[in-house]
Amino acid sequence: MKITKVIRSLLVAMLIIGGMPAIAKYSVNGGIKGAKLLPSKVSNHKYSYRDRGRKYTTLTPAESARYSAVGMASYYGGKFNGRKTANGEIFNENHFTAAHKTLAFGTYLLVTNLRNGRKLIVRVNDRGPFSNKRILDLSKRSARYLGMLKSGISKVKIEALQVDKDGYIFGKGTHSLLKIAKRSGLKLKVRSDRSNKAKVTHYSSHNIIVKVTKFKSEKLAKQIARVVKPKAEIKKNGRYFDVFIYPKDTKNTQKVKKQLALLTHNKVYTYTKSVQEQKKTRSSKAKIATNKIIVKVAQFKSKHIATKMMKAVKPKAEIKKNGKYYDVLIYPENVKQSQKVRQQLAILTHNKVYTYNTK
Repeated sequence: MKITKVIRSLLVAMLIIGGMPAIAKYSVNGGIKGAKLLPSKVSNHKYSYRDRGRKYTTLTPAESARYSAVGMASYYGGKFNGRKTANGEIFNENHFTAAHKTLAFGTYLLVTNLRNGRKLIVRVNDRGPFSNKRILDLSKRSARYLGMLKSGISKVKIEALQVDKDGYIFGKGTHSLLKIAKRSGLKLKVRSDRSNKAKVTHYSSHNIIVKVTKFKSEKLAKQIARVVKPKAEIKKNGRYFDVFIYPKDTKNTQKVKKQLALLTHNKVYTYTKSVQEQKKTRSSKAKIATNKIIVKVAQFKSKHIATKMMKAVKPKAEIKKNGKYYDVLIYPENVKQSQKVRQQLAILTHNKVYTYNTK
């Protein structure tokens, strides 16, 4: 009798459990292996440092959370095992950690090996790799899991993640992480849409920047700047040239990035201006507005050619002798006119053109 009662109670329990709807479990990492996404202190100490003659400036926690990039990754271990990392921790090649040149310490990264599709979460606790060709240095265990121990390097996509004190995940890689979690039937603690929308409104319009780096010549950089539809400008970076593109919104940025993937193999970064940077740019624009803008076309071999150039441009201009050459100084009324003048000069002459401001 006792045995039959036990069997009956077990059958009833099984029926109850079988009839209950499946409840999705909460997951810390969304089913991805690697460092656990737990609340951690993200360094807010912004500083600059030099390595091999090059200057690096670290990102703030907010800037780090919005970071994503595609590039080559390597790994390190061996003699570095047991040494101190840049944030003061002891390096352990069996932990899921990574070194990055500028990301804030404590930032998590969703790393995707683009050769085999493997994904892993690592935590930034060191600086490096100090090579122009690589964007990330992984611990040996991380490299083993991503399947890049034999090759030593691999092309990866990295997306930043951070976790607040309540355990909610946010950052550039949140969308990718949610997709993976849904496939596995898992739930993630992610910040609500309201809080995300409130933050996104700060970075609407021209505050999104797409940066294409290290063009060997200004001519190549100009070709890219002309092809893309949004506003773009070229800035010299040492012996290289970088193109800064300013899309209108996030949809426009995605189109631009797809376009750039077909046009160039140079590294492409996407980031947004912080509120402080916006204030700085506004104040600098206000200063420039009060200053006189001068466009200088240098080193004409004869005064006759310089005079022709001076007559061709609309704003006021004058000729000044510079040794055995002649320079044409043009005085545009505002920034827009100076840009038009530069475009005009690009067609008219191959001489060097400089733009500067004087009080």
